[in-house]
Amino acid sequence: MDDFISEEEKVKQLREWWSQNWLALVGGLVLGLGAVLGWQGWQAHQQEQAVQASAVYDRLQDAVRGDDLDSAATHQATLTADFKGTPYAGLGALALAGAQARAEQFEAAAEHLDWAAQYADDPALRHVARLRLARVQWALGKPDQAVATLNRSTPPAAYLAAYRELEGDIRHTQGQLDAARTAYEAALTALIANPSGAGAGVQRKLDNLGLIETASTEAAAEPEAADNAGDEE
Repeated sequence: MDDFISEEEKVKQLREWWSQNWLALVGGLVLGLGAVLGWQGWQAHQQEQAVQASAVYDRLQDAVRGDDLDSAATHQATLTADFKGTPYAGLGALALAGAQARAEQFEAAAEHLDWAAQYADDPALRHVARLRLARVQWALGKPDQAVATLNRSTPPAAYLAAYRELEGDIRHTQGQLDAARTAYEAALTALIANPSGAGAGVQRKLDNLGLIETASTEAAAEPEAADNAGDEE
């Protein structure tokens, strides 16, 4: 009899617990199911976006190969407007900018590279775009702007050598030899930390700076030596 009463009490307690908690349990189940369905829906949306963006990117590449830059620019506008969150928007900007640079449309190339440097989905694409943007700005006769682009922020170690080497090249053409040396030395230091075959090239550039300074010193000394010889006569 006691066991029967105990079982009745357990059933009664269970019913009371259920009456107090069923709403929370059902709500949790609904939220969990909604989260699963929402995640699946988001994934499906992302996949569909990637498929559509890939198709637009393919058309952009076809236009670039056919030298139809106006059509390529239209496709890129679609990528940046509708598919900014996919890698294809950044890839398209680089492809279009490359074609425009080859056609010497440097201002248009700079515009697309600047967009990619700021908004490309892939960080690696952003750094490639920034390097290319600096080169285009240099080609446009804007070396200071190019250096400013390179120094917007400190690049990661994998790109530091390329950034500093390009800065050294720009400073060298400006005749700023000390600044060029500093940049080349920073590039070499970065290459030591992340070795690649580019180290020899940077070292040659540093060596050339030394030859230039030696030649300049000797050229400046020649008139003085001639004057001294004249005085002795």
